[in-house]
This record gives sequence, C-alpha cells and structure tokens, in this order.
Amino acid sequence: MASVGTAKTLRKLERSIEAGDYYGAHQIYLTICTRYVKLRKYDEAQHLFVSGAKLLCSHSQLGSALELLETLIQMWEDAGIEPSTERLEALVEVLDAFPTDSDQLLLCIKRANRWITKTDADAAEQMSHCFGLYALAGRHYDDAIGYFKKGNLLSAEALARVLLARIKVLVKRNVGQGPLEGIFLHLCMVALSFLSTGKVGHAFSLVKTFLDELAEVVPSQVSQTAETGDLPYVEDERLQLASLSVIAAQRGDNAADEFNQIRESLGSRVFHETENPDIGTKLDTIGQMYFSLPPAKIGHQPGNNMLADLMSALMGGGTSSNNALPPPPHAPTPSGS
Repeated sequence: MASVGTAKTLRKLERSIEAGDYYGAHQIYLTICTRYVKLRKYDEAQHLFVSGAKLLCSHSQLGSALELLETLIQMWEDAGIEPSTERLEALVEVLDAFPTDSDQLLLCIKRANRWITKTDADAAEQMSHCFGLYALAGRHYDDAIGYFKKGNLLSAEALARVLLARIKVLVKRNVGQGPLEGIFLHLCMVALSFLSTGKVGHAFSLVKTFLDELAEVVPSQVSQTAETGDLPYVEDERLQLASLSVIAAQRGDNAADEFNQIRESLGSRVFHETENPDIGTKLDTIGQMYFSLPPAKIGHQPGNNMLADLMSALMGGGTSSNNALPPPPHAPTPSGS
C-alpha cells in the first residue's frame, strides 16, 4: 500500500499525464523514485514505478513505461532483491498493461528474464512459460519458442503446438517435404536437449503432444495410433530418433543396449542427412547420463530391419508392461500465467 506522500505524488503525476505533459511526468517519476531508492524505500519506489508504467501505457507512452520498468528491475538488482511472488506479481501487473504486439513488451520481457535467470532458477523456469505466452499472444513466434524451451512442462506442450501450427501452414501451402523435415529436426534437437539436461518429463511432453497431433495434420507420418501413455510409430527418422531416445531414457539401464544401437545407427543416419554435429554430442551426453555409456563413433547407417527391431524392442507394440511408457510427470502450474 502506498504511503500518504506517495499517494499525493501519484495524484499530481496523474493530473500531469491527463493534461498531456508526458515527458514532464516521466522525469518526475524517475526523480522521485531515485530519491526513494537512495533512502532504501524500495516498496515505495516499486509502487510508484508500477503505477507510473501502467498509467503511461494507458496513454500509449510505451517508451516511457519501458524505461520505468527497466529502472525498477535495475533497482531490484542493485539492492539484491530476489524475484519473490510479490515482485513477480508487480512485474506481471506492468507487463499486462503493454499491448501484446508491441516491441516494448518484448524488451520488457527480455530485461526481466535476465534479472530472474541470474537469481532464481525455479522462478526462471516458471516465468519463461509466462513470457512465452506473452510472446505467443503478440505473434512473436520465434521469441515464444525460445522462452518455451526454457520453461516448465506446460511450456514443452506449448512449444510442440507452435511447431505444429507452422506445419499446418506449410501443409496448406503444399510446400513439399523439405520444410517439414526442417521442423522435424527442430523438434528432435529440442527433445535431445531436454534429455541431455535431465528433463525427461519435458522431452516426453514435447514429443507426445507433437506426435499425437501430427497424426491429424500429416497422417502419412504416423503409422500407428498410440494407446494412452504411449508414443506412436512414426515414419520420419528425425522423429524416430526423438521418440526412441525418450523411451530409452525413461526405461534407464534396462534400455542401454537399445540406446547404444539407436545412437550408433539411427543417430548416424540423421547426422549424415542433416550434417548437424550437435546430434552426436547430445546423444553421447544422454548415453553417459542415463546408461553410463562411453562416447560413440557416429558412423554407419542402419538398415530398415534394424530400425524395425529397435522400435519393436523399445515400444513393444503397446502390449508389454515392461515396455509400456509411464505417464508423464504432473505438470506444475506456472506463476503469473
């Protein structure tokens, strides 16, 4: 709650803004807030920053609102203030005041993300989902994808749907197989990245959501409808690599031999087709993390029978309790989303 002095100041500033003196009001905000900061009256300064930014946004003074928010975050950083629930609620309150399609909102998000990432990993994961939703609402799809990659389990599902939306556009334009394969590779690399950082639940949610809905968009790519909790068979080798790697990681040591074959055969084929060196690096990291396997030489390419045997051994046609996939972990509800 604002103090009596702060409330009087706000009323004066509101009158200035209503009269169209945006620059003067902006400078007064900065001056008074700087005074509060020097006196270590951080709550009063925060209240003034938030109120001012929201009021300036309501008058389309987005540049001035951006500067107030950036100064607020700088105050938090300089004072060693961590992203508590109260601070994050204040942040979201300001972000909600910006038009979703504005460049200033993206700049606000990027600045806030730097502060949160440096101070609290858990808050950063939750807020990355929130930031991704803001970017998605503003049709900033590449930015949304970037934030969803760093978010929670819900972010993994959201990322899958953003990639699927791109596929729908490509299919509608009848652009051919090449661009689709590019998105399949993107999906594969994100799944491997999740696995290589220990995020099996993220990888499962990403691949499961993508493949389940891909069957409706490009039916020719999905050769078998999955039972509840299972991943479907797919035709594209990039998607096979993602899917089988997730299944192997979930099974752990019991699938060490199968994963080694996946890495040395299917991984080699995708590597040769895409010339992406990160594939081998990520597969080696996964091999060490889940199966205690040494690095492999990405070399020969598998025959179709070998791939079929691997898929049968890992996926079991959805009939074996030993091969069936466990359900994904419960997804936490993100703060501020």
